[in-house]
Amino acid sequence: MKENPAASFRFGFYYQDNYKIILGANLNFKDFPLPGILSDMTYLFSGLQLWEWQLSYPRRMFGTRLYPYLYGYYQDIPVDIYFERKAIAKYKRRSYGGAAGLGFIVKNWGEIKVDYLAEKLLISPKIAFSEQFTWPEWKYDVHLIRIYATVDLLNDPLTPEHGYFSKFGYEGTINVIEQPDRYRRHISSTKFLWYIPGSAYLRCFIFF
Repeated sequence: MKENPAASFRFGFYYQDNYKIILGANLNFKDFPLPGILSDMTYLFSGLQLWEWQLSYPRRMFGTRLYPYLYGYYQDIPVDIYFERKAIAKYKRRSYGGAAGLGFIVKNWGEIKVDYLAEKLLISPKIAFSEQFTWPEWKYDVHLIRIYATVDLLNDPLTPEHGYFSKFGYEGTINVIEQPDRYRRHISSTKFLWYIPGSAYLRCFIFF
């Protein structure tokens, strides 16, 4: 019998051209804040700020592997505006929101999640480099339906050596709720890992 740890912590970084090196930390708790609850917190910083927290109750419901979850986030991301290949303004994109949904586990290799997200979007000019333009502000509420599906065939979730991982998603505004703008986005990412004899690994990432 092997007992899973009650908490785990991971720290890392990645490079993105707009924001350079972004640092991140992830913390997972079991039985927090209540027994049976899984708590997953992620924080990205240095270049941008993004905080996410998900609470889930992974138990069988109605004879299926269906579970409820709650999600909350806050982000503060700078965005540069370009004109003729020159940065002419810097915007600050801040938003926060919460979601409630259901997840369905497909055996031990897949997951489907559907939720409703309500968020407050605040976009305002932080620095203007030119007086030739008028810089508007956006402040409004957004209501989205989000659907995500993942296929995880990696041999190890923490340090995988071979396998396949894919994530597909759809986000769209709810038409029955009056909103200033309509929004729709499709997400897809895939990761392949192969082991090459001689202690070498080949990794391939595809996303759009």
